[in-house]
Amino acid sequence: MIRILRGNDFFRKKTYALFQKELYSEMYKLQKQLLAFIVFVYGVLIFFIAFFDYLSGKDLGLALVLGGGEVLIAIYLWFLLKYFVPRHQSFLPWFSFLSVGQFLVLVYCQYAYLGLSNGFVILILVVVISAITVILFNVWYILFILFLLLSDTFYFFSTIPSVENSAEILQIVIENLSVFLCAFFINSNFAKVEWAEIERKSKLVVQSDHDALTGILNRRAIEQIIAEEGIKGFPCTFILLDLDNFKEVNDTLGHSAGDELLIRTTEKIRLLFRSTDFVARLGGDEFIIFMPNMKDERAVTDKAQAIVHALTETIPGTERLIEVSCSVGVVISSVVSFENLYQKADSALYESKNKGKSCYTIINETVENK
Repeated sequence: MIRILRGNDFFRKKTYALFQKELYSEMYKLQKQLLAFIVFVYGVLIFFIAFFDYLSGKDLGLALVLGGGEVLIAIYLWFLLKYFVPRHQSFLPWFSFLSVGQFLVLVYCQYAYLGLSNGFVILILVVVISAITVILFNVWYILFILFLLLSDTFYFFSTIPSVENSAEILQIVIENLSVFLCAFFINSNFAKVEWAEIERKSKLVVQSDHDALTGILNRRAIEQIIAEEGIKGFPCTFILLDLDNFKEVNDTLGHSAGDELLIRTTEKIRLLFRSTDFVARLGGDEFIIFMPNMKDERAVTDKAQAIVHALTETIPGTERLIEVSCSVGVVISSVVSFENLYQKADSALYESKNKGKSCYTIINETVENK
């Protein structure tokens, strides 16, 4: 059982790092469903229990008062989830765990210590609902359920006056063990299915935003990234390059050799830039490097020189050696839109071609009269 939990936890840590945005979205949806359950299902049950107790002349009791308090807490948590959590997403996993935990503790106290009518049935219902709510901190959730049920077992054991009531003790142990196993297997399987679905959806997003051959961003993705960066208003650097004599490699050695050259080119480019820079392939032998919040012309010049140097190589052809190099066009601009940046960089690239290829041209729009 622990091995299953640890195995799932290892898998989830890897998936969490890759698909954090999608995971948070799913956790947010599950929390909304849990809070809706507390208000509209649990709250209605508490209302009817209170109503029937009133008709039968019983006092409402502390258990029902706490039940009403839990509904108010759920409403408060809903407002936090709606207005606070979206601005502090890193808090969401802890918010989810605390939300589930406080609900379980309160319902357990109502059942075990305050004698709520049908308390055990409500406890089982809450355990099952919580089991299909938690998809992170699953080990802690299962241990938390185990702790509650062990506490319940020892509490009832202490209230039984004689060990002669062994049948009653055994019944309590079996009931709590059944609830625990039910919670474990429901949560384990539900979480596994949820994580697989998150991974599947995320992979579809990754595939739609990445070039199939090289694995870097495609045109659609880089346009979206540049549009988002443009809203921030910071000057950026846009580098456009293509490979000189790439067509000759394709025509002479075949498309497989051309594909291998593109993959090597991608690897070389990625080694030259920061993890915060974006590398994309538009198609064919045309690549883009987008550097957000970068206007240092000296640093950009060093990068352009490094690109030209790194992408220069000689490939043995069928009859002669093929000299592969690259031409680079760079624009540094405060007008951050894909159309503007691409147009200016394409003009700079065309100028590099006219200079004799294997060189770079930089247009700096952030410096007046440059």
